[in-house]
Amino acid sequence: MTHKKKILLTEDSIKEFILANIEGKHPPKKALHDFRLNNNSKVINSLNAKDIKTLHKNTVIFISDRPNFFFLRVSKSLMNKGINTILLTRWGVDSTHSYFFNKVFLFDSLLDLYLLEEVECISIYVQSWVGWFFLPVFIDLITKVKVFCNVNDSSILLFDEVKNFYLLGFSKEIAIFDIECEKYLYKKLSLVTHPYKDIDFVEGVLSNKSSFYFPCYPLNEFIYNNKCRSPDIVNLVFIGGIPFDIKDESIFKDAKIHGVVQNMIEQNINVTILNNPLMTESEASFQSKYKFFSNLSKSSKNFNFKSGYPPWDLYEHTHNFSYGIMIYDFSDILISNRHIRSIVPSKFFTYMEIGIPVIVVDEMEAVANIVLENNLGIVISYKRIDDLHKIINSRHIEYDSFISSISSYNKKNNIETRINDLLTYFT
Repeated sequence: MTHKKKILLTEDSIKEFILANIEGKHPPKKALHDFRLNNNSKVINSLNAKDIKTLHKNTVIFISDRPNFFFLRVSKSLMNKGINTILLTRWGVDSTHSYFFNKVFLFDSLLDLYLLEEVECISIYVQSWVGWFFLPVFIDLITKVKVFCNVNDSSILLFDEVKNFYLLGFSKEIAIFDIECEKYLYKKLSLVTHPYKDIDFVEGVLSNKSSFYFPCYPLNEFIYNNKCRSPDIVNLVFIGGIPFDIKDESIFKDAKIHGVVQNMIEQNINVTILNNPLMTESEASFQSKYKFFSNLSKSSKNFNFKSGYPPWDLYEHTHNFSYGIMIYDFSDILISNRHIRSIVPSKFFTYMEIGIPVIVVDEMEAVANIVLENNLGIVISYKRIDDLHKIINSRHIEYDSFISSISSYNKKNNIETRINDLLTYFT
């Protein structure tokens, strides 16, 4: 994606953007307050100058406005290597999530992060995603230490045309600002991790030294060796975030998976969706924002839709499932084919953690190649979704080999092993 407008990124311009677009707006103050109450984040200490001064050399600070489950896996693997880890978050986390860091601190305003101006001899690892690439840039501009970034999803890769960002609620100016911030990362930072496999996704900007494919590898603590034999009854599960019904179909139709699930139900396949628990604030909110699946679960005996579980609780709720699904209808959406083809989402590794094979569409080329090369499940063409039940049954004899291959794959590709690739940056 290219555009002609040039933007000068300075501390003042980023601060101006934060004050105009983030503070008190994303999220509104009441929404932030209520979220903290619901997950008991109020018991976490607030970021303060005194604690900042106690930081020592062997420390990595993780900064995430609203943490996902990637940073906790990286943190735990670094802790196992003897590195001190600290999470700074505005939204907060619950007590179990906190366990995966040595310490957790809340900040009320992004401008509170100015407290990091004088830190020395540590590393800072910042979470970024579409619309939030200003955050690692801001941290890099106001601090004097090594700043790294994890790209959850890329604004440069997401669309082929800048104008499509308006469907996410971004003006053209904000979209361009976000893209320029992302480009800054590849030019200025010494490490940018991302989940895009085998792609130079920032044409003309990419620094091979800084850009590093590092997806959400399995954490040993979450890995369970599935000893199930080939199942007599096929039970499929989708684990991961489902966009709210109200989201625009031209961007989110694939991720909503409405048509996919309906098709499976018509084939008498048992399907369960375990949504991302971070997206569910209350049962009432859950029912109202997901009316399609809430109604479908009431009318279909072979379909369940649940709010989901964090990774430390997941296995006890998933050991009866036979396959994890990554089946999407990518027709008639505006998402870039480069994004679809190259991304390796966290849910793939979640399936590996709970020890079940994957069924993935071939359009997700990066994931499909991993599955085929390691014998981790089934790759299908979406054109054959009407034959899904027949395809699964035809591969029945291979199920035990899939399970065995998953165990072998996890031994080589867990995050505790893979973190060795990044240790030179963090130490």
